[in-house]
Amino acid sequence: YDRKKLDLKGFLVSAAPYILCGILWGLYIMQNLDAFKYQFLGNVGGKYYPSQAGFSWATIYSEIRWRYLFAYGLSSDFPAFAKSLLLLLSVYIGSFIYTAFRIKSDEKARPVFLLTLLYFLLLMFLVGHKWTTYLCHIVPLYAACAAITWGSLKNKFARNTFLVILVAAMGVSCGANIYRVKRNDYYKSYLPDITEVKKLIEPGKTINTPLETFFHLGFENTVADHRLCYYSKKPTHYIVTDSEFEKAFKVQEKENPEIYKHIRKTIDKDYTLLFTGKIYKLYKINKPKN
Repeated sequence: YDRKKLDLKGFLVSAAPYILCGILWGLYIMQNLDAFKYQFLGNVGGKYYPSQAGFSWATIYSEIRWRYLFAYGLSSDFPAFAKSLLLLLSVYIGSFIYTAFRIKSDEKARPVFLLTLLYFLLLMFLVGHKWTTYLCHIVPLYAACAAITWGSLKNKFARNTFLVILVAAMGVSCGANIYRVKRNDYYKSYLPDITEVKKLIEPGKTINTPLETFFHLGFENTVADHRLCYYSKKPTHYIVTDSEFEKAFKVQEKENPEIYKHIRKTIDKDYTLLFTGKIYKLYKINKPKN
């Protein structure tokens, strides 16, 4: 809003942390440039999930269904009351649309709307994997749109009504998170499973496992590959799967039948199931027959 005051010194001071972090990130990338290209460009180009990338109706559907609606409770994975979070999503989207009609009359609403729109389109068309975690980049902008909407309402009844809806949406969101904390999945499900998995895994062996387990299983001999080493051709000694791995397998069934065939052969024939817990399943590679 005060861009007219921006001078060269102010620009350089503002750009300095980005330049520094960019250099450090570049040094990290150069440790394995091929791995970076494969992961980063593969995600953007839709190499992993072709139907979720590119300019198509399928991409738009995947974005809305799996990024947004799934994040706000519309899934059989969550209890029925989790769908109440859709109220918060409705407030965000409604505010975003309302802000679009304000950009001509409200100069301060214009950059917020344009930035939100830019993020929305980038997430939809350039990020091939529709992980809900990427919403952290755009949710603050939706919240800003909600603030603009409330601040611009002149009618007292409309203003108070929107405030009630906004507070209710915030309350629902807080309530859902309090319930998650109270449920204590870490102690009741994750910790018992990962403790048992650690007992069964031999030290120094390679493991294909969900990313969050790295903190317990280590970062040296672990990978998180939903394609079960289809490209590397270097099978790990153990495989740990969870519901996210299973969902990824089903996506491959539609996207890449050849990879799915490899996954089924790997799970059903090449490995033996050692443990089934509340969250994880542990498989061990079969010894080659003489």
